Amino acid sequence: MPTRRCAGRSSVTWWARRRTCGAQYTALRAADYFVAAARHDGVLPDRRLAEAIEIIAAARRPDGTWIQEHRYPGRVWFDVDVPPGQPSRWLTFYGMRVLQQWADATTR
Repeated sequence: MPTRRCAGRSSVTWWARRRTCGAQYTALRAADYFVAAARHDGVLPDRRLAEAIEIIAAARRPDGTWIQEHRYPGRVWFDVDVPPGQPSRWLTFYGMRVLQQWADATTR
């Protein structure tokens, strides 16, 4: 059975957790990674990302921003982003980057 060390503890069920070592993995983060990896390798992004790209584009508001939907539980040392319900600069940055890189790659 696979094991992984996280914060000094051994975990046998790390693959089943939504949060591994406190990291959040979302469709936006996955799309950002895979589109950037394809760009790095000089290949077209995998077409299976199209559904995730559509979800990301649909979440964009008419003013071009994305809303912070919720906060993840746990200790917060300092606030980096806005409260839930507000337009997020970070989500907007990543959303715009993913959509632009996807458009650039798929129109070649």
